[in-house]
Amino acid sequence: MPKLTEGKVTFTIPDTLQTRRSDAFYNPNSALQRDICIAVLKALNRTNLKIADVFAGSGIRSARLLKELPKEAIRSLLVSDASPSAIAVAKKNVRDRRAQIIRKDARTILLTEGFDYIDLDPFGSPALFLDAAAESLARKGILGVTATDLAALSGAEVHACLRNYWARPLKGEFHKELSSRMVIRRIQLACASHDKCVVPIYVHAVPHYVRVYLQHQGADCAKVFQKEGFIHYCFRCCERRVSRENAPKSCCGAKMSVAGPLWIGPLWDAEFAQNVAIEARGVSAQAQKTAAIIAEEAKIPQVTFYNVAKLCEKRKIDVPRIEEVLKSVAGARTHFSSTGIRSAVALKEVLAAISRASSKLRR
Repeated sequence: MPKLTEGKVTFTIPDTLQTRRSDAFYNPNSALQRDICIAVLKALNRTNLKIADVFAGSGIRSARLLKELPKEAIRSLLVSDASPSAIAVAKKNVRDRRAQIIRKDARTILLTEGFDYIDLDPFGSPALFLDAAAESLARKGILGVTATDLAALSGAEVHACLRNYWARPLKGEFHKELSSRMVIRRIQLACASHDKCVVPIYVHAVPHYVRVYLQHQGADCAKVFQKEGFIHYCFRCCERRVSRENAPKSCCGAKMSVAGPLWIGPLWDAEFAQNVAIEARGVSAQAQKTAAIIAEEAKIPQVTFYNVAKLCEKRKIDVPRIEEVLKSVAGARTHFSSTGIRSAVALKEVLAAISRASSKLRR
């Protein structure tokens, strides 16, 4: 078995388990997700946490939490998976007296006791496990949830999205952001049925998953329902509108498409995002870069972003450098897209700035 290193942990994975089809695999493409998880939990600056890692797989996340978080941060860590081969590998990789490693279904585990931090990282949709996680979430606790079923969330499989997230997706330039917002609302609904109000404090997404962190903030669920709505989008001119209503709207003579219902509040706690960026500096170069972009993006509580490349494609003009566009538009890069900017200004102003920046390329 070859030795691998991620973060500050060296571990072993049998050759037969290094594929995504295995029931106990190590996916190096998710290293950034685990990096940011470390930074998020460090930024919380809490001690004596009772943690559950209920899709532990080969145990890499648990091993890293125990190794890279301050000693006083974790009181106990439950490492669990339904797969016997996963647990066999996890027992070799997680060696700490604070860890308890058991083979059990995630829902069964979560319905037996409460936790301060629950990590849900299933393959596909987390929908089946949200009710149990909501029941188990302690006061002021944190849920870290991953969704990898992006075919459903991005609009390629509409019925799957309706079934799992009770929302209609939309194929568009900002589908990863819409995916995050639908996942957030679905988690909020699950928690509301247990009289627990949860709000997002951090979100990040890459091509193969979205990851959201929500914190329990009392029992007043009405305040989250007030930030539930719809995104109306025009595929002809790229205009977008945020509304509490689902009624069809028109734009430039075309009928706008609708996504939702979904969360239309802030995706990040701006101050917390700054702290995550600070903590990410000591985790990995990729986490540092991603968290730094998010820290600036979080200062702009605007729903959806503008994809500069898409807008240029529509108008058949050259794509300028993002930095050049931001010289005349108040905004910031978005981590959701390498060619996207988050800004509160109107589409007309953004288009004018893009045209000016693009014209400089032809001089």
